[in-house]
Amino acid sequence: KKELYMAVTCRSTDWILGCPVNIAEWSLFAHFVANLTGLTAREISFSFNNAHIYLNHLENAQEWLKRGPMKSFPTINIKKELKTIADLEALDMSDVELIDYCPEKPNIKFPVAV
Repeated sequence: KKELYMAVTCRSTDWILGCPVNIAEWSLFAHFVANLTGLTAREISFSFNNAHIYLNHLENAQEWLKRGPMKSFPTINIKKELKTIADLEALDMSDVELIDYCPEKPNIKFPVAV
């Protein structure tokens, strides 16, 4: 089966709170596109033009870095075949499965920078 490789460029991102959300949402989007086009989502590469860490995140960011890389990465399964945009629009959260997601414990809380 043919594979989808996607490249995403982010103009600006809050590295602590925004980047993880960007990765999750674009990964899900890649799976949607792959499903609609009959491909297998294989890889996403990201380019961040202005990645930044806010001052009120520094202390917790240092703690986060001590944890090292993730031990495993989750996978996404779309339970329905998507043939049209209408099929995509009709998806429900129960139609998307996140497999082997193991968040680090304990959670580190970061304030939203305003």
